[in-house]
Amino acid sequence: MDEYGHDATFMEAPALCTVRPADTEQVAALVRECAAQRVPVVARGSGTSLVGGPVPMAGGVVVSLERLTRLEIDAPNTVATAGAGVITASLDRVANEHGLMYPPDPASLEMSTIGGNVACNSGGMRCVKYGVTAD
Repeated sequence: MDEYGHDATFMEAPALCTVRPADTEQVAALVRECAAQRVPVVARGSGTSLVGGPVPMAGGVVVSLERLTRLEIDAPNTVATAGAGVITASLDRVANEHGLMYPPDPASLEMSTIGGNVACNSGGMRCVKYGVTAD
């Protein structure tokens, strides 16, 4: 549990527990139960964040999304469907196999997850040309 109480910042706080769901149905069930019990939920990917987002500062349950790794590329429509736990570099490598790329390239691309990229609007060196995640 200690690993899930901090990210790459100086912040840390203990969680009531950590849950590692295997699919979105399990995530939804967890969130429903926590909401019914009024227990805070904190989403977490690989923990490379530099903004403290996955740190359970208000306590509660840390839901690790690292097992949500489904990845599909629809090359003709230039669309990727990626689980929150897909590693950024993996998405780019698979996209490259289809003649595509995933432009955001944060310094932690070999460890960071797509869910974290979306949550933090990650960029990287290529954002000068292609923009950040939201772009």
